[in-house]
Amino acid sequence: MRLIEMGQATRVHGLKGGFAFRPFNQDGTLLRPGTKVMLRPLGPASCIPEQGQEYTILSASSGPKVVLYLQEVSDRSQSEKIIPFALWLDRKAFPKEEEGEFYLEDLIGLEVFHYESKIHIGKIEAFYEMGSAPVIVIRGEKNLLELPFIDRFFPHIDLPTKQAFVLPPEEYVEV
Repeated sequence: MRLIEMGQATRVHGLKGGFAFRPFNQDGTLLRPGTKVMLRPLGPASCIPEQGQEYTILSASSGPKVVLYLQEVSDRSQSEKIIPFALWLDRKAFPKEEEGEFYLEDLIGLEVFHYESKIHIGKIEAFYEMGSAPVIVIRGEKNLLELPFIDRFFPHIDLPTKQAFVLPPEEYVEV
């Protein structure tokens, strides 16, 4: 099972066991009633075991402010015991991509080559959201290269061969 972090809850909401949930992606369609999710603690205040614990979504509102309810949590005192937490979802629960589409999560582990010279640069290690475009983190032998995920820097992604081709900025120094 490959789990993807979907967002975090750090506050309770109301008296019926709800959580103020901050999703990493505003598309809340994956957080449907009946969906099994893994919760992992974000600190020692949470009573969730460090390896995580499975819960089931009862309901989740959509939009910039998401209120999340879990079947196993029925009141405020229960919800206060498990916050703060991160919510993770099995990658298999994601909708099938259309031709030529992929999830950023699928880029992790791809070998990265310079688009023109074909010289190996490193491996995609992570990504994070940063304003208008996500930033891809590439680990080279000596250090990290972080590039916004835009066509100018990433002209070609080849998922079947697990390769990404980049055009780093002119001031790029070997990583």
